[in-house]
Amino acid sequence: MNNFSVLILTYNEEINIADCIKSVSRSNDIVILDSFSTDCTEEIVRSLKVRFYRKEFINYSDQRNHGLHNIKFKNEYVLILDADERVSEDLLKEICTLCNDDEPNKRNVYLVRRKVVIDDKILKWNFSTSFWIERLVKPNKVKFQGIVHEKLIYEGGNGFLNNYILHHQFSKGVDHWMMRRKKYAQMETRADEMIRWEDINDNVISKRLKLKNFIVSNVPFFYFIYFFYNFFVKLTFLDGYKGVKYITLETYSLYLISKYKKKC
Repeated sequence: MNNFSVLILTYNEEINIADCIKSVSRSNDIVILDSFSTDCTEEIVRSLKVRFYRKEFINYSDQRNHGLHNIKFKNEYVLILDADERVSEDLLKEICTLCNDDEPNKRNVYLVRRKVVIDDKILKWNFSTSFWIERLVKPNKVKFQGIVHEKLIYEGGNGFLNNYILHHQFSKGVDHWMMRRKKYAQMETRADEMIRWEDINDNVISKRLKLKNFIVSNVPFFYFIYFFYNFFVKLTFLDGYKGVKYITLETYSLYLISKYKKKC
């Protein structure tokens, strides 16, 4: 049977990395690309007997491109994960089925969605669950662009996977999440100026990114619109207090982006 490879980027992920690796244990080729962690990440990874590499971090696209293009993988397809993500059993089965399909016109890139996990609850009722991200790729057919929230460049169309990745983005606590979002907000403001939008594929993701860039730059108080859209249209309240907590945090994150853009 054909299998799939996995590429996971890490930096000080001792809290997350074991669970991430275990969630894709069906893969026969799990690769960790680490940015010189100072915690126990390396020890944990080596104990799980998966491949471990190091590279100095420059930016997110550089790190992903190095992993995809400078590491030799055993399989045709590579699943790209962050350490705070977990792959459900249903998604594993779907990926394995795809890899063993004899269809000659399989895509170079497949998109998947994520569900946020906060305080051990999987959230279903928010705008984030409708976001498509490119995660299953043929490494020699793709290239990332951008210093943060990197964009994927590739030729041809893409396919879609039905099942979800679970995103434990609060695994290190809300304070750590907030610190990262402030950093991302500053980086994203600079990153938008560097993106060559004409190079970005004309697909569902690029259209969303271009719309987001337009709204952030031109619509006053767009973060309030985001909050009310999630609450009254996406029915965030059906996820209870934890769902509202998540949307409130995301709204604040969008406010930070707006704040930093005004300074530029």
